[in-house]
Amino acid sequence: GQLHLTSNGGNLVIPVRILVSNNVSVAENETALPVTFRLDQNYPNPFNPETLIRYALPHESEVVLNLFDINGRHVARLVEGRQAPGEYRVRWDGRDAHGQRVPSGVYLYRFTAVASNGEKTTFTRKLTLMK
Repeated sequence: GQLHLTSNGGNLVIPVRILVSNNVSVAENETALPVTFRLDQNYPNPFNPETLIRYALPHESEVVLNLFDINGRHVARLVEGRQAPGEYRVRWDGRDAHGQRVPSGVYLYRFTAVASNGEKTTFTRKLTLMK
């Protein structure tokens, strides 16, 4: 067969050989488990009205994800509990633990995971809410 490409510079002919096999199989896409704990930067950042925080667990772990204002005052707890290994996403809508909208500013989100073997991992990142 031939592959015909058209561009502003004219036509181009490229000879192509196509092989067809009757023994075609499709393997299911197996998602690999994370090999390390990870906390990604939120996206979008800065944000309004909500942002997405992603994290990864290589082992079953007790997970806590808290938000603090820049002065260290607790704003909200987004995640708390035992989770299986895998990739996770959490949305934050700019509200505190009482459902009230928080003011524009810089906030910190702190992720802590304790695996069943006792390994403790903590990450902290900044995010910015702009109204």
